[in-house]
Amino acid sequence: MRQTVLRPFGLLAALMIVAGLALAGCAGPASTPCQGNGPQPKDCSAFAVTRDERVFLGANADSQSGDFSGTDTLLFLFPASEQGYGFMAYGWLFELDGRAAQNYMGGMNESGLAFAATGVPETPLNPHPERPLHWARDLFFINALRKCSDVDCVVERANLTDWGSSSESVQQTLFADRTGAMVAFSAGADGELAFVRHEGDGYLAITNFNLAFPESGVDESSRRRYDAIVGALSQVSRAEDLTVSLAQSAVDAAHVEGTAVNSVYSHVLDLRNGDVYVYHFHQFDSPARFNLLEELDGGDGAVLGNIPVSALERENVRQLNSIGLQPDRVIAVPDMVSQETRDKANAELQSYTGQEKRLVALTYVVRGVEILLVCGMVAGIVYLVVRRMRGRRRGESRDAPSSASIASGRRRF
Repeated sequence: MRQTVLRPFGLLAALMIVAGLALAGCAGPASTPCQGNGPQPKDCSAFAVTRDERVFLGANADSQSGDFSGTDTLLFLFPASEQGYGFMAYGWLFELDGRAAQNYMGGMNESGLAFAATGVPETPLNPHPERPLHWARDLFFINALRKCSDVDCVVERANLTDWGSSSESVQQTLFADRTGAMVAFSAGADGELAFVRHEGDGYLAITNFNLAFPESGVDESSRRRYDAIVGALSQVSRAEDLTVSLAQSAVDAAHVEGTAVNSVYSHVLDLRNGDVYVYHFHQFDSPARFNLLEELDGGDGAVLGNIPVSALERENVRQLNSIGLQPDRVIAVPDMVSQETRDKANAELQSYTGQEKRLVALTYVVRGVEILLVCGMVAGIVYLVVRRMRGRRRGESRDAPSSASIASGRRRF
């Protein structure tokens, strides 16, 4: 009887070990900001809006908790050179195969050309190795700011670029210029680059579904944030309605915050005047403000020059110089806002981090209980089956003739 009881409990122990290993590996890898993991990313949003002589571009850069904890968004300032315009870009630096690499998710140049990017479901692209430019080798987004003053130039360069075999290279990118021209582009249904353009008064908004290829996937979060932007921008019926405050309200309406994903920085760019409004960790009541033209000029109107450059940022500049880029300054976005704003943002981050830990712990408990219930059911079934089989064997042994009777029967014949 003891052996019968131990066998199902041995099976139960084995099942619990396997379940424990499964739980240990349930956390997925972190993703690059504004790209996300899986078939339906939920990171980042952007829009461009114009009315008469006013043009704004707004964006949220969203990142999963594994990406933004301890990692600051950086602002890179590139002065004008013989190669083209001066510009700024937001992004991150990281190490890839032992070398410095960068990921730029938005920016603006001194001519009033700006861009922002969002993640979309990955779809195939047709590679074009015969084209003269390559998106990675030729740093498409940065060189678009360096060499172009308008959307037409961006579209021309995009059509001269080999984007490889996956939409991950381009994601979904929105460009707008100071005239109000706008374009969003990503992979189309035919595997070629597809462009959605807007001319004249109005707006163009992007989240995490492909405007040119919506059949690739539209989730509830992407649609909700898109509708929030449209709802805010639809209030513009005349030039006086289009203000920094209204653009900020559209960014605020589409930002995300919580235990899994947060808008780590947001911005509103005035493409006509060069004014920049930066919001650290969705603190929309206390932006940092500067003028790109004054910062590039370095005159009395420059305010970023008063921010100390840390040893880490000096190292970032050195790394960028080694790969052919020469930013004048690299500034961590949190350093652009007040200590009070940083403290408030950090308190929110810690709150979400604590909630995330409690949620993960609760998830493990629930899964553990579910596994114990399943394992208990399996052990009970195994126990009943084994008991029934042993009962049948005992019955068969009682009904079977003894060896002595068989032997005597043989002797009778």
